[in-house]
Amino acid sequence: MEVKKSCHDADHDLHKHMPIDTPVDYPKENEAEFEYRTLMNKWWFAAAVSIPTILVSYPDWFPLIKDWLPMESTALWWSRVIVAILTIPVLAWSGRQFFTGMWEGLKHRSANMHTLISTGVSAAWIYSIIALFWPEWFPDQAMAEVYYDVTTVVTALVVLGMAMEVKAKGRSSEAIKKLIGLQPKTAHVIRNDQEMEILVEDIVIGDIVVVKPGEKLAIDGVVVEGWIEGRHTLFGNLRLMKKEGIPLEVWQDYAARLADEGKTPMFLAVDGMPAGILAVADTLKEDSAEAICQMKKMGLEVVMITGDNERTAKAIAKQVGIDRLLADVLPQDKAENVRKLQAEGKKVAMVGDGINDAPALTQADIGIAIGTGTDVAIEASDITLIKGSLKGVVYAIQISRATMRNVYQNLFGAFIYNMLGLPVALGILYPFLGVLLSPLIAAAAMAFSSVTVIANANRLRRFKPKEV
Repeated sequence: MEVKKSCHDADHDLHKHMPIDTPVDYPKENEAEFEYRTLMNKWWFAAAVSIPTILVSYPDWFPLIKDWLPMESTALWWSRVIVAILTIPVLAWSGRQFFTGMWEGLKHRSANMHTLISTGVSAAWIYSIIALFWPEWFPDQAMAEVYYDVTTVVTALVVLGMAMEVKAKGRSSEAIKKLIGLQPKTAHVIRNDQEMEILVEDIVIGDIVVVKPGEKLAIDGVVVEGWIEGRHTLFGNLRLMKKEGIPLEVWQDYAARLADEGKTPMFLAVDGMPAGILAVADTLKEDSAEAICQMKKMGLEVVMITGDNERTAKAIAKQVGIDRLLADVLPQDKAENVRKLQAEGKKVAMVGDGINDAPALTQADIGIAIGTGTDVAIEASDITLIKGSLKGVVYAIQISRATMRNVYQNLFGAFIYNMLGLPVALGILYPFLGVLLSPLIAAAAMAFSSVTVIANANRLRRFKPKEV
């Protein structure tokens, strides 16, 4: 406990004597950069092994190698044995993620990209081992070819693609970090009758936060101006008033009218008696109703979860065309309400922008944060919308559906190539038709398969969501 207290005191003193605007750099390496460098190291290793592998696999293609390692020579056989050994660390290290990814897919009874790659490179390696050590097993010696180049080249190219993907994602994360950096890092508070500037993370419950003209609101909370000296005051919603036993009969009709207008009544009580009422309302964006209408046309059920009372919530829901709502939900209960929706068998996408939304965003199958919201909500989400419009949700779903269609098309195309090409490559037609698949044709077909997949995926760059 003494160590913990000393560490806390040291940290407090550090912040106290450090200038407010001094950036604090922690010695934690960026995970995306580490993953990128790891993948690039794997790529360089696989690419380096690929060079001698190709030379030994196809010596007839290279005049100098052809003279050094003639076909059927002992030197060529031993060279291929060495290559067989060199390809093992390529599979075990450079291609490790393919096998672990395949295993994860098999545990969930599903196939993925890793299943394709791991199956392909493993089949090529096993086939080459058999062709090298037990060529007599083949009905024709022409079938006893080695394809170690497939093992190394395919692994290298796919790992390079993964590295490029990680790099692209890292750039997107940097953009989000810059957005978060636009939020205020400090705030002015009143403590001991003195105004002071502190870090946002140092604000505690009960602090009076001063927001000056032109400044951004640093935190979520209730803003109260002025204090009634020497008297017990209470300010809050209907739930708080009922909890404290404040009689509100005098305000009931007025509060109901405000709620019907989509406003949340907030009450002021002084010395246990009602003293005033204040209406609080979120301004609906002009395009919200249109965006929700488009979501419903897409076959989505839109549900509103709010802390507002049911009467106010119904008024707002009516304005934007929402049929189902969950009102009077406390901040800590939002995640539980998401769980209840999931228990109904629904896939839930949660849209939120506040600190109180973070647990629900994490609980949802897909968390969507509004870019203008708090950094806690953005951190807890899967998708961050740059703008504050609900149209962004519609566009995100359109892009998601287009992407998944593209993925299914690519998987279908890749499986078709493998389903048609692999049996022929294994010689299944040879006993009946005498047909063998030339390595050149196999390489061309594989390259064409990759080109097809990449070209189809690149169509997404030209995808434009339908205007809402």
